[in-house]
Amino acid sequence: MARPKKPRQGLSLPKDLREFVTAGRQLDYDAKTCECGRVTLLPVERLRVQQFPIVTDEMQEVWGDPRRGKGHYRVPAVNLVEACEHYDPLGILIWIPAEGLFGCWDSDHCVMKVFPPAMQVFPAATWADIVASPVRYLNAQWSLDATTSKLLIPWPSYPWKPGRPRSSPR
Repeated sequence: MARPKKPRQGLSLPKDLREFVTAGRQLDYDAKTCECGRVTLLPVERLRVQQFPIVTDEMQEVWGDPRRGKGHYRVPAVNLVEACEHYDPLGILIWIPAEGLFGCWDSDHCVMKVFPPAMQVFPAATWADIVASPVRYLNAQWSLDATTSKLLIPWPSYPWKPGRPRSSPR
């Protein structure tokens, strides 16, 4: 009898997300209504924490970086997407263990958004919310809807590194 697949330790995945991916389930939605098209979630055994760079000089809406955009911050997060029809899948949908929030990371601009806004005006999006309305969250990277997402401000919580980041998380 085969043993059930398990996610790696330290991911702090919400129980409903862990059960969803362990069962091999995928998000159900009309891909034609989604900016990124059809996405395929990673299998549970391939989920891992990676360091996602945030470049604050790309955050036009936010001022106040104490480092004044002369480097980048590293945020540990779990990429949930294996494949994406129209874009690089890396960061389309992520889990940020330290924040206890889902979000997305823009690989072209190295910015990260969280669901909900960091101000906590709206309740945190759960995995059940994402499953119920996948397009809303999959489109968050391109949306200006403040009720869905808000930029993650990386200072002072995350480490800063001088210079431009490598092209992808490690």
